[in-house]
Amino acid sequence: MTRYAVAAINGWQISGIARAAGAPRSAGAGIDLLCTIGERVAAGEPLYRIHAESAADLATAVAMTGPAGEAFTAVRVDPD
Repeated sequence: MTRYAVAAINGWQISGIARAAGAPRSAGAGIDLLCTIGERVAAGEPLYRIHAESAADLATAVAMTGPAGEAFTAVRVDPD
């Protein structure tokens, strides 16, 4: 199994994802970081969890994290 190390977490991009999900106007919206810098992770392991109160807000936030999204590098991992 390929292992990686979390190399960086971009707070501005994480904040942008949370805002797209509805935070802070929606109390249940935001993002949970599931990793820390230096932590070793496996390919496919979740790095964060997005919470939103509407499907539209969730879709907007998720779109930011895709390869073409502005927050694609919110959590950078490098080969271990």
